[in-house]
Amino acid sequence: MSLAALPVLSVVPSRALVDEAFRVAVQNLPPSSPVTLHSLHRSEDEDLWEAFGHYVSDSRGTVSGG
Repeated sequence: MSLAALPVLSVVPSRALVDEAFRVAVQNLPPSSPVTLHSLHRSEDEDLWEAFGHYVSDSRGTVSGG
């Protein structure tokens, strides 16, 4: 039985204001594969924020953006 590494999502910093930059990365994906990242967040003011993006993982199985 093989134990393939599971995808790992990281967001740095873990908390930011709406006008501050942050970095999102996913590792351990299949190389050169289409990936959709989707986020839905409820703010402290009860507003809903939603975002998504379509990417292709690189040859190392990584997607990153900021």
